[in-house]
Amino acid sequence: MIKYLILLTFLFSCGKDTFKKVEELNTFRILAITATAPELNILGSLNSSVTPYISDVNGGGRTVVGSVEMCIDPGVSFGAEVKCDHDPYKYTTSYTFDSTTYSTNLYSGLGPSVALTVPSYIFSGKSDREKYNGAAVIVIFRFTVDNMSVKAFRRILVTTRTTLNQNPTLSAINVNGSTIVKKPNKNDELSLSYGNVESYDYERVDGTFESKIESFKIAWFTSSGTINYPKTGTSKNAKFLSDAPSGSMLIIGVVRDERGGVALIEKKF
Repeated sequence: MIKYLILLTFLFSCGKDTFKKVEELNTFRILAITATAPELNILGSLNSSVTPYISDVNGGGRTVVGSVEMCIDPGVSFGAEVKCDHDPYKYTTSYTFDSTTYSTNLYSGLGPSVALTVPSYIFSGKSDREKYNGAAVIVIFRFTVDNMSVKAFRRILVTTRTTLNQNPTLSAINVNGSTIVKKPNKNDELSLSYGNVESYDYERVDGTFESKIESFKIAWFTSSGTINYPKTGTSKNAKFLSDAPSGSMLIIGVVRDERGGVALIEKKF
């Protein structure tokens, strides 16, 4: 019994300082995938473009080649693996991200946009209720950088709704309730000024409709320091846990709704 207690103590004490912090920007990362239209009407325009928001703070400027793949959602929200092997008509192409024009580190920003391809058979075999609530296309970005595989995906709903989901809006990063103008200090509270919280209807199995209001989630990223709640809801502010860094700093806020909308805002010092 004693040896198991010793082992548990060793695991919890030794792993604490080396655990990867989700908010820490020190490698090539895809922080989000934006879309000009997060929801599409099958009877209207199916035009949308998707764009990865990439952070490469220590890359120093480089070209990275990867791929982008699009297909019918295999059921990711129900636990299916994020891949397109099930779809014989999946669309795959190469993707190049180039930050070589940036001579300094702390790079973050949007990569090239990719036109969304919506298969014509997306509603094949779907009921009217399923069409109203939406079927999804998934878009998968893959890169191999510094011998590390980086993958991120995005679901885009296609539906028969007439009122479609829009992306949230972001206007400011706030520190202690005011727009950020300098690097945050230890215990400063971080929040976002956001808008465009929407209501929508969901069709139940019995054909009746349930009215819902979007619930936003916030994610924080920083190139320096740590944050106590790097992922939280809108009712709780995050707190910066480190002293203000002496060197350059990047801080990014991301807000997502529960239907695929996303918005980002960043501040560099």
